[in-house]
Amino acid sequence: MNLSYGSRGDEVKRLQTALNGQGYGLAVDGIYGPKTQAAVRDYQSKNNLAVDGIAGPLTQGKLYGTSGTSAPASTILGVSTRTAAGLKPAYTPSKEVEAARKTAQEVEASAPEAPQTDYLDAAWQALQAQGPFSYDLASDPLYGQYAALYQKWGRQAMEDTMGQAAALTGGYGSTYAESAGAAAYGRWMDELGAMAPEFYDRALSGYEAERSRLRDNFTAAQARSTAEWDRYRAARSDWESDRASAWDRAGEAAEMSYQEYQDLLSYWLEIARMENADYRWQREYALKLGGWP
Repeated sequence: MNLSYGSRGDEVKRLQTALNGQGYGLAVDGIYGPKTQAAVRDYQSKNNLAVDGIAGPLTQGKLYGTSGTSAPASTILGVSTRTAAGLKPAYTPSKEVEAARKTAQEVEASAPEAPQTDYLDAAWQALQAQGPFSYDLASDPLYGQYAALYQKWGRQAMEDTMGQAAALTGGYGSTYAESAGAAAYGRWMDELGAMAPEFYDRALSGYEAERSRLRDNFTAAQARSTAEWDRYRAARSDWESDRASAWDRAGEAAEMSYQEYQDLLSYWLEIARMENADYRWQREYALKLGGWP
């Protein structure tokens, strides 16, 4: 009988014991699990058998030393030439067996590949890389442009104010002129300072917009990954079912082919037994008559 993944019982224990005799350290628990299946595959590979993980008649026969792949001795006294010829052929898998094994191997090689989801990691890393919001007004390039412009306007206002004050004093500088000029410059700086919250709000809005974009990208990547893995799991399930069916058919074909060989061999052995019995009777009869050649 075929033993395969999921089989249980004394026959499995016998198989595990025999495999341990070949150097495999299996627990003799009578359960044909993944370790037993792996050991069978390895044994098949090392002994030029079909590597299907199924302990069928050929695998068991090779393992137990009763493979039947070689015919009985061709020289047997008391059998006809025709019968001896019938006993000679060694077992050869049928064309149906070879075709079934080839199909199973093709199915085995067609396993679907797991999806590559590097894009999901990239989206997550980009989201994490943004970090918490922080803002430094002095390092804001737009603020720097405005600051340079307002400082220029402030200096112009200071110069104009001091010039006007000097005209009132006959062209001589005075503390009043300097104070008035500084005040004019200060008004421009106050206006610039009053714009600081706007720059902060602008930076925060940009951060939040980018955060939303990155979060949307990650959500989309998650949805894509989920869909791809769902398709993969469905394809994998179908493939595993097809693979199991293909190897089952290969095992059944091998078992049927081997049984046909055994049946034919049994037929010729029975013919040989009858011919040999007749041969022995004739020999004994001749001996009694004293005329055995």
